[in-house]
Amino acid sequence: MYLGIDIGTSGVKGFPGPGVNTVDTLIPELGFGQLDGLAWEREDLGARLVVTTNALLENWVASHHDLPQTIPAAVTSEGFYTSGLVVDLHWEWYAEIPIKKPPGATFAVAYLGLRSSDTGDYAPNGIAIAVVNPSRAYFFDVQSYGIPQIPACHEIWTRYEAKAEAATARYRASNLKAQNEADEWQRLEEAGAAALRACFAERAPRQPFFPSVIKKAQSFVDRVGSE
Repeated sequence: MYLGIDIGTSGVKGFPGPGVNTVDTLIPELGFGQLDGLAWEREDLGARLVVTTNALLENWVASHHDLPQTIPAAVTSEGFYTSGLVVDLHWEWYAEIPIKKPPGATFAVAYLGLRSSDTGDYAPNGIAIAVVNPSRAYFFDVQSYGIPQIPACHEIWTRYEAKAEAATARYRASNLKAQNEADEWQRLEEAGAAALRACFAERAPRQPFFPSVIKKAQSFVDRVGSE
């Protein structure tokens, strides 16, 4: 029983036993306002699972006005996973992973992404998965290291980074007075990261590593039982 609502067991193969309470929105300072629910860890799988009810999920989303206010839109946004499932890091999507939803699910989505506290020329290092059933929702945070950066995307980042470094040099030459150059550096860093991710999303499905990413994501989706 959690906040008066019975979540019960995980309902996910390989995640047995009682879950650990995640921090509820009534006391957000205890856990930075993470999603209400129960969590299971499988260090051997490099995976964390959070299970919640649709009622708790809807209430949590409604309390975060920076997120899309429908469940399907919210759980496909980077901000949902950053605010609800990780602490001191943020998620950035690199590519959507095509998966088949399990029997009984309303919908399911998966993304190859980066969990990081910085922006730069980084390869993705995780898979985020959401499976929503009629009454409960399941969220996986799965480690996925060893995915290579795509050379063409690295080249795009390099071009932006060179321009950003030039703006930084001009800012320093102005004795830190040319604020417009500092702003330009920030703009170029963000634009470069966005361009890199767009490149990755477009090219990833054709890369040799992508079938194994799909297989890994689907293996977790298939663990979720129907209701």
